[in-house]
Amino acid sequence: TISPAENEGEFLVCLPSGINYGLTISRKGYLFASENISLLDGFTQTRPKEIEVGLYPIEAGSVTILKNIFFETNSWKLKEESATQLNEMTKFMEDNPGVIIEVVGHTDGIGSAGYNLELSGKRAESVVRELVQRKIDPGRIRSRGAGFSEPVGDNTTEAGRSANRRTEFLVKEVNVNY
Repeated sequence: TISPAENEGEFLVCLPSGINYGLTISRKGYLFASENISLLDGFTQTRPKEIEVGLYPIEAGSVTILKNIFFETNSWKLKEESATQLNEMTKFMEDNPGVIIEVVGHTDGIGSAGYNLELSGKRAESVVRELVQRKIDPGRIRSRGAGFSEPVGDNTTEAGRSANRRTEFLVKEVNVNY
């Protein structure tokens, strides 16, 4: 059991504005969390950017959105900026050898269902392929494309479509014998 004092933290970090930042937070026994922090809007000392990030225990069904996985537009080609997130995923898998995951690709509602299902599937496969190249056992990683069948945002707004375009890291199984 984790006491509230151990489970909560508040941090102040001063970063130059006008840049995008990737943030990954991890703790032993928990699924890591990633955030992409855009300071392009010129936040200031009097108007700082505030975020709240939760960590969840590693258990079947736990999911985190990989906010620092990026693809070329209308492509499953991973952008170079994804390398840090892929390294974090690799470390998580190495540190938790009993975990089996599914990488799930999602798209927004623009375009046909068939196109989006194929695109999301190929994007998830690209992430899995990168993890396998980093020596993660392919028997521990699955991929699935969901297209736009599982939205988390409103596809009629840009903010909603942006939220729907995501890659998720889903814990399918935890084998405690490792």
